[in-house]
Amino acid sequence: NFSRHIIPNILTNIHIENFESNLTMHVQHNDQCIIQCLKAHYWAKYIQCSIDLYEAGITLTHVYDFDQLEGMCLADEAWNEV
Repeated sequence: NFSRHIIPNILTNIHIENFESNLTMHVQHNDQCIIQCLKAHYWAKYIQCSIDLYEAGITLTHVYDFDQLEGMCLADEAWNEV
């Protein structure tokens, strides 16, 4: 394991589990799959919201207008589906 991953002793509320040698490449692949799945769920929700706005009469120039809070809520909903 990389020596920079060691947490100083002053951080008593953190517990570290180090990977065994050569395990990182297998775990990182899983991370990529999770991120890809999250993005797919997020974009599906984003597009569905845009379609719903369009069908409600919102003009095309505004159907993709989302603020940060709305984006974070969509991301939270998408994460719960992963």
